[in-house]
Amino acid sequence: MIKEGLTDKKFKFFNSEEEFMTKAAIAPRSNCVLDTTKAEKAGIAMRPVEEAMIDSIQRMRLELRV
Repeated sequence: MIKEGLTDKKFKFFNSEEEFMTKAAIAPRSNCVLDTTKAEKAGIAMRPVEEAMIDSIQRMRLELRV
């Protein structure tokens, strides 16, 4: 999504997860998984992450155009 043109800035991306882990990661990744069960039981609705990312990027684009 970032590659689709959020800003004019040129981002550099790693070619793979392995390359990132060997060149830039300070600590190995954990296998933690976010569990939204408690939030859902409390009546807190969460939208899909893809939807939230698209919305956030669109809002950032609007802010950058001002």
